[in-house]
Amino acid sequence: MFQERSWYRDSCLFVPLVALVLLVCSGCGGDGGGASHRPPPTITSFAAAKNPVTAGTSTTLTAVFTGGTGVVSNGVGAVTSGVPVSTGTLTTNTTFILTVTNGAGVAATFTVTVNVVPGPAITAFTAAKDHVTVGSGTSLSYSFTGGSGSIDQGIGNVVSGGTSAITPTTTTTYTLTVIDPAGSAVSRSLTVDVVPAPRITSFSATPATVAPGGMATLNAVFENGVGTVDQSIGTITSGAGVSTGSLAVTTTFTLTVTNPAGDSVTTTTTATVTSFSATGSMGTSREGHTATLLPNGKVLIVGGSDGTLSLNGAELYDPAAGTFAPTTASGMQRIVSATLLQNGRVLVIGQVPDALGTLQPAAELYDASTDSFSSTGAPLTTRPAHTATLLQGGKVLVVSGHDSCSSPNAAAELYDPVTGTFSGTGAPAAIFDGHTATRLPDGKVLVAGGDPSCTQPFTANAELYDPMTGAFVSAGLMLQRRAYHTATLLPNGNVLLAGNCYLGCGLITAEIFVPSSQTFTATGQMNTDGVGQTATSRDDGTVLIAGGRSRSSGFSAAANPEIYDPSTGEFNATGPLLTARLGHAATLLQNGKVLITGGRDLQNVLLSSAELYE
Repeated sequence: MFQERSWYRDSCLFVPLVALVLLVCSGCGGDGGGASHRPPPTITSFAAAKNPVTAGTSTTLTAVFTGGTGVVSNGVGAVTSGVPVSTGTLTTNTTFILTVTNGAGVAATFTVTVNVVPGPAITAFTAAKDHVTVGSGTSLSYSFTGGSGSIDQGIGNVVSGGTSAITPTTTTTYTLTVIDPAGSAVSRSLTVDVVPAPRITSFSATPATVAPGGMATLNAVFENGVGTVDQSIGTITSGAGVSTGSLAVTTTFTLTVTNPAGDSVTTTTTATVTSFSATGSMGTSREGHTATLLPNGKVLIVGGSDGTLSLNGAELYDPAAGTFAPTTASGMQRIVSATLLQNGRVLVIGQVPDALGTLQPAAELYDASTDSFSSTGAPLTTRPAHTATLLQGGKVLVVSGHDSCSSPNAAAELYDPVTGTFSGTGAPAAIFDGHTATRLPDGKVLVAGGDPSCTQPFTANAELYDPMTGAFVSAGLMLQRRAYHTATLLPNGNVLLAGNCYLGCGLITAEIFVPSSQTFTATGQMNTDGVGQTATSRDDGTVLIAGGRSRSSGFSAAANPEIYDPSTGEFNATGPLLTARLGHAATLLQNGKVLITGGRDLQNVLLSSAELYE
């Protein structure tokens, strides 16, 4: 018994035997210590340094506890109170359990869940234009995931898939930053360059007018961009000339200057291809004058008006020198016609004032061999707007012309170079003014159209004068009423009548008179149908129609001549006149060129200039 009490006394600190079973059962621990001396473990805190965290990163866990040893789950292992420990790399949401166990095996636990979020990513960040012209704008586009986005330069918060308008004044770099809930960030930058606007200072073709097959040089001055020219020219350099190459037709070139932002400015210049070229100028500006080819190849310019007064001065054009020189003046005023006679002299018909200042009919002869005018017999009557036609026998038929609105003149007369006198002949049935008179191959003269009086409309009447009988007979009616039109004998013997119809020509701007059938038929459509054009039969059988007053441009002087081709019955535009002209004269030279002289231009300025068609 003693031994038993001693064992109990030693083992259980003299606790009564009654309590022996209780102590053993309550966990004296078998270590000789009492359970009441083992305090339970206590956890003060357990937290992650960052929560949430970005996938693929780690954080640290810090546990504060007493009364035992701590262990954290998910591979973290033993921890020391107050000492951070790494979680390791995290890819998904993870719950960590802290277990603190005392020596008696009593445990306390605490859990922490660390949320894992996907990292931020920028899919796209672009500018609609990476270069903009100063004062212009563009837009930024962006796409991102895993966070909230913002752009600097005052743009602020943005939503993925959106756009932001920008108008930078200088070259600017924009940065998009995307931050996820864990605080991780990614950035992407782009730069928008601000460039000056393109500018063209000048663009020209030199020379501006060239002959068919000729070349011009294009000169351009520009800045702030790359210059290109169409018509297969391509890229050009500012200040450096480039050739147009051989030109067959009038060509307009377009210069486009484009800056790095893609903004462009354009301008054009035209290289005019024309068969007209400048020649010398007359000594006197004049309109309504005559121009007669002389047997020596020179051209006699006489009469006309300076816009106020009738001119009696004359001058000669020398095709070899391309110059005009003054010659002896005529003694007449209001010179109306000049006709080359078979003897080489020129019959000039006009008027002279009598002692009372009243204009009377008169005529003179110009002799190129002596360069002088001499008087000849006077016409029977005054004819301010007559026609004078050389007949096959050498006489000159003078037809119609109004003396005044109150005293129309329908009579006709003949000038005989042998006797130097005028005599009467048959009279046309209609009163003509602004008519045409054309000698046909059979010797008859077609007199067509005209303005019967100051109040009546143009006429469509046509008559034939027969030198054998001295009579006029009807040749039918033209398709249109015409006056101050042109009439040109064609190689086949027909007559082309063109332009200036009463109240407009419509679709019949020109027509053909066929002598064999004495009929009028329509022919090709002219490009212009005005008044005061000249029609010159050329050596190849075509007819050059030039100048005049164009209906299509408000009756201003025209600069767009055309060529009538009898073989096709068509009018085709040819190179423009160097100067638009009205009231000019046109003369076929012996070298095949056509001399165009005087008249008025688009600004109604009286001209002394002349040009050649070839």
